[in-house]
Amino acid sequence: MSQLSQTPELLDLSITLTPPPRKRRKAAASAEVIASITVRCDALGLTQTGDLLTDPLTKQDREELRWYLEEYWQWPYEQFLTHGKRVEALLPQLGKRLYESVFKSTRARDILQAWRLHPNVMRQISIVSDIPGALSLPWELLHDEQGFLVEARRCWIHRPARYRP
Repeated sequence: MSQLSQTPELLDLSITLTPPPRKRRKAAASAEVIASITVRCDALGLTQTGDLLTDPLTKQDREELRWYLEEYWQWPYEQFLTHGKRVEALLPQLGKRLYESVFKSTRARDILQAWRLHPNVMRQISIVSDIPGALSLPWELLHDEQGFLVEARRCWIHRPARYRP
């Protein structure tokens, strides 16, 4: 694997999501394919293409997230408190499913690991797409067995305003 020759100010892990090829859409018909995935870290000279992103969320998951983000904060007590705690317990599970959907290949996980080996550098994960279904996923919840990726010191999610391939 490549090493950083100079420490950049920002180490970007880019996840680019484009429409999947028609053949691959049909092959993966059992799960809803949202996009083709390219994972890259240009500063490290690492790229993986060809994986497919399947939707890790159910309709119920989306409804629970919507309720939690849009309504729960207004009434965080009594019967809503129990429901809110249940949704909070669900967040790591949703993040793990999203993580598995994005980093299912060994090469994609290797790129992520190489990116993580630089904890003293400001890091970001860029979600690059113009596919609404991909952009609406809760990327801040990306979670491996160690925790949420954005909980790592000096790391955040970035969604560029527009993408044109």
